Amino acid sequence: MSRSAPTDPRVPHPGLTWDDNGIPRAEGFGDAYFDGADPVGERRHVFLEGCGLPEAWTGRERFTVGETGFGTGLSVLLLIDAWRKTRNRRPAGALLDILSVEGYPLDGPDLARAHRLLPEDLATDAAELRAQWPPPYRGPHRIAFPEAGVRLTLMLDEAAAGLSRMEAAADAWFLDGFAPAANPDMWTETVIGQVTRLCAPGARLASFTAAGAVRRALQQAGAQVTRRPGFGRKRHCLMARFPEGDGTAPSRPGTPAPAPRRAPWHQRPTARPGGTAMLVVGDGIAARCCAHALAEYGMAVTRIAPRTPDGGAVPHPPAILLAPKLVRGGDAYARLSALAYLDALRRYETIAAEKPGLWLARGVSEPARAGKTDWRGRHAALVDALDWPESLLTHDGKDLHHPRAGVIDPAVLHDWLDTRTAALGGATIAATVTRLDRHNGLWRALDADGEAVTSAPVAILAAGPWSLDLLPESDIRGVARHAGGRLFLVPGSDLAHAVNRVGFLTQPLGAQYGERAVLGASARPGATPDDALAAESGLHDESLRMCLDRIAMSRPDTAARIADAFSGAVPESWTGVRATTPDHLPMAGPVPDDRAYRRSLRGLARGARGVRRDSPPDGDETKITAWDRPGLFTVAMLGARGYQLAPLLADMLAAELTGGVSPLTAEDMAALHPGRFLIRAMARE
Repeated sequence: MSRSAPTDPRVPHPGLTWDDNGIPRAEGFGDAYFDGADPVGERRHVFLEGCGLPEAWTGRERFTVGETGFGTGLSVLLLIDAWRKTRNRRPAGALLDILSVEGYPLDGPDLARAHRLLPEDLATDAAELRAQWPPPYRGPHRIAFPEAGVRLTLMLDEAAAGLSRMEAAADAWFLDGFAPAANPDMWTETVIGQVTRLCAPGARLASFTAAGAVRRALQQAGAQVTRRPGFGRKRHCLMARFPEGDGTAPSRPGTPAPAPRRAPWHQRPTARPGGTAMLVVGDGIAARCCAHALAEYGMAVTRIAPRTPDGGAVPHPPAILLAPKLVRGGDAYARLSALAYLDALRRYETIAAEKPGLWLARGVSEPARAGKTDWRGRHAALVDALDWPESLLTHDGKDLHHPRAGVIDPAVLHDWLDTRTAALGGATIAATVTRLDRHNGLWRALDADGEAVTSAPVAILAAGPWSLDLLPESDIRGVARHAGGRLFLVPGSDLAHAVNRVGFLTQPLGAQYGERAVLGASARPGATPDDALAAESGLHDESLRMCLDRIAMSRPDTAARIADAFSGAVPESWTGVRATTPDHLPMAGPVPDDRAYRRSLRGLARGARGVRRDSPPDGDETKITAWDRPGLFTVAMLGARGYQLAPLLADMLAAELTGGVSPLTAEDMAALHPGRFLIRAMARE
């Protein structure tokens, strides 16, 4: 079967009925989500005891559990509860990764109704799960339980398709889902093969079903299968275990399912152990998110925060509009736009529970251009294609509305990230770095005098538009597109919520902003970041007119009112630079080695000696070492959506560097790989 991403982003609702005891039943499968007598006892017996938990994670810094069939989340909630209650058996900062796949997710109200039956000791985590519950959008969604040290990656897709797009090395698997007779697609050899592929050496598996077909599939995959007493009315259930292997790959005589397609130039980095020193260069949202994510994964992180020429901190925007750019379709741009927005919302809403000042205002409208009726049809089609709940997306016949989008205070967010990173052991150095070089296996961050500020085996460039300037000589420097821009603090906005189309305008933001609104943003290109900044710096009045003209395209009366309100006075403004790429996707991943790319690709073309080929069943994987600069990575070129993209991309990079479950599929990570531009350039030669 094809492992490319489906074009339809929606995943279906299961279609529920509820019995007299409040237990949900999926009518399409003719089965209930759990046994009404003692669902908690059943799951503890079948899955936790069947996988030897919590004993199996004693002493572990990291432990990964996979699950087929998320359902109401009961098994995951019990798993989190057990992990929290046994924290004294593990090193401080230990992490639990959970990967669960669900093809027919409940909606928010159904989940809340099902959770009424849960015991009180699961109520807090259940509420946290519901608060972060995603819409039915196909793909992986990250749900975090930071206090417990748990990350859940919920893949919304059919089991076979969803698992085939993910990468993990699970220490345990809960084989759940409806009974094989009710839901045979959950128990096929293909699904079992994908589960097998996603197992670590010595992985343990447990299932409530003792069906012969399931036993045989696991045995053929190389597991030792044991039938044990079932729970309640069920006579038997299964437990299984793979051999320990040699510590590098599961030792199984069976052939696992094909892995996600990774191009030869996009192989997963070697997982770094906890405590590995890493440096992050940058002082914006990308750098802060990278430092925080790596610290959460147990890395020893030092962030280098650049200084201005007079030694001060780099100024940041007065406010940030967080609003999605949703598009129809199934390509990487469409998926990243939706998934990153949803991810940022979940994270920022969680932070706001601790920092109420994070959100300055909520609600953003995406207006149709005045007189352009075709936009109304596009908006309606988008709402229909996504089928998100009204709490996320609505359409009034003219404009799109994003009720949970809004305006955030970057100072509050930066302070929270810095404080949390420091609490996790991260450090910050105030210094200006002019370049990086590699010496004795370490990346050194050098200042203008060539002195090393600090060094580490792993370095992440997250310095915004200046990231590529810090690289050793590389052809990818030339792909960046820079634009200087300006934001204005203006009086006179009469909006109840922000508008965002070509330009944006917020509602008045309160006393700390003098009841002014943020108007933006101009865009003036430049060959370099400094050129772009210089192009904008002397054009205050022209940029103001540009921004007002854009607002006038959809809100002409509001634009006129603002122009009248400052009556020739010069409104306060902020200037900055953004950078993007020709395909409008960011760069996130390993920094390519130009010479190695050219040498390796030419070798592939002529079947050169020394090129090692590994041939899995689909014959697609070709692995060549040293494609990238060892230990050098970047998260950059985020364009105007840095605060939307940075949390997800930082989490992705941290997972890649530490061997965790990534919040993005291999296919989408390849679309962000910095080496893609070298590949395209060489293809044209």
